Amino acid sequence: MTDDDVHADRYLIADEVLGRAGFSWYEVSNWATSEAGRCLHNELYWRGADWWGAGPGAHSHAGGVRWWNVKHPGAYAAALAGGRSPGAGREGPVRGGPAGGADLAGAAAGGRCR
Repeated sequence: MTDDDVHADRYLIADEVLGRAGFSWYEVSNWATSEAGRCLHNELYWRGADWWGAGPGAHSHAGGVRWWNVKHPGAYAAALAGGRSPGAGREGPVRGGPAGGADLAGAAAGGRCR
């Protein structure tokens, strides 16, 4: 494991180099050239909003429930081909969300990086 000071120095260097190229630091390990360039999924995550992830290993959150898909692409594809959910687990409600199921339709618009 590298030293915390080494990590801190690397962030400062990255921030300086990326800053000269027009990027600004908006999250622990993310830089963007504008508000529109920020990763919407991450922004939703940090605000505790809803998002829907698709694909192997994707995580989703809606209505206070968080769930995730199987990680292996073959297992994910096999589940879909067999008409089964690729979901591997769920927890919730979380972050003060409502009890009960998730409003998946409301989450469908999120979960992508612009």
